[in-house]
Amino acid sequence: MIPVIDVAPYLAGRPGAFAATATELGRALEDVGFFVVVGHGIPQGLIDDTFAEARRFHAQPMDAKLALRMNEHNNGYMMLGATRCGPRT
Repeated sequence: MIPVIDVAPYLAGRPGAFAATATELGRALEDVGFFVVVGHGIPQGLIDDTFAEARRFHAQPMDAKLALRMNEHNNGYMMLGATRCGPRT
């Protein structure tokens, strides 16, 4: 099951919320490796637009995506199943 972490209490400054959120985050990362964040206040329209842009990018031909190769700052495209260790030569 994917952990869902509600950060609204932390963002609202509720007492103890920082520690509780940190504990939930730690468990999610140790037990599952990823999580979903809710209660962040990001407008749904911006979230929807971001996913639409990701779909648009991944619908491009492979050569267009590979033109944006991963750089030393981990910005760019890396094919599924590829790994990158150390600097590119």
